[in-house]
Amino acid sequence: QGFDVRLGQPNRDPDYRRHLEADFIADAKGCQGALISGGIRVTREVLAALPGLKVISKIGVGVDTVDVAAASELGIAVCNTPGGNDAVAVAEHALTLLLALRKQLHVWTREYLQGGGWRTPRVFAGGLDGSTLGIVGFGRIGRALAQRVAGWNVRVLVHDPLARDLPPGVQAV
Repeated sequence: QGFDVRLGQPNRDPDYRRHLEADFIADAKGCQGALISGGIRVTREVLAALPGLKVISKIGVGVDTVDVAAASELGIAVCNTPGGNDAVAVAEHALTLLLALRKQLHVWTREYLQGGGWRTPRVFAGGLDGSTLGIVGFGRIGRALAQRVAGWNVRVLVHDPLARDLPPGVQAV
């Protein structure tokens, strides 16, 4: 297609956590487009250091890591990838964390069990049955989470002034 594609630092570094602005600028120097993840903050300073940039597309739904106002002023289009399956993965992760907290898995460590902790009633691991789950924001992720707890006898309350067509069993608050 006549495009030259370069992989940036996050794709080369298995220990990647947070992409430094200077590294990103070095990686993207001379590029017309950049596909980014949430690890880089694309500030006005970063945009000014990349004069040939025409488009930034963020992997995932939001563009909260990009200074959209600065990009607009500089004529740089900002896009995202809302059609991905991230909502399901995030909802599943939220449910996993919810269950881990409810079951107090942070307490039931190997050391705790080997020390006889399982024999005492000190730690009570509860269930979700009959509980109430509050979801703030009922977009793709909130809906996916509500769908995953449907049938678990969990009352689902949502707060989202823009939410429409709530599924059965979900109550707006």
